[in-house]
Amino acid sequence: MEKFTLALAQGLEKGSKFLLSNQEEASFLQLAEVKPMGGNAQFEQFSLFFKGALERCLPQDVYKLQHDTLDEVLWMLVPVGRTEDGFLYEAVFSVLKDETLV
Repeated sequence: MEKFTLALAQGLEKGSKFLLSNQEEASFLQLAEVKPMGGNAQFEQFSLFFKGALERCLPQDVYKLQHDTLDEVLWMLVPVGRTEDGFLYEAVFSVLKDETLV
């Protein structure tokens, strides 16, 4: 997969489904929002927010997710809230803009 950037994240369709493939039974998260968080000259920072089922809150952990566009990724998800129809999760990204700065 190419480098995951804010531009790539913003290209994902709101409401698209991500399969949690490391769960005992298949479950899905739905992309709710891509939120730019600023950054600086070296890094772009952004968050992805997901909505999950109301039946069970997933603990903070690294999850294997599958998506049609991204294939398979490993992302840290943190529960950040609850609505009347599901739990909300956040994945935070801080991406180096220029690899030559390393």
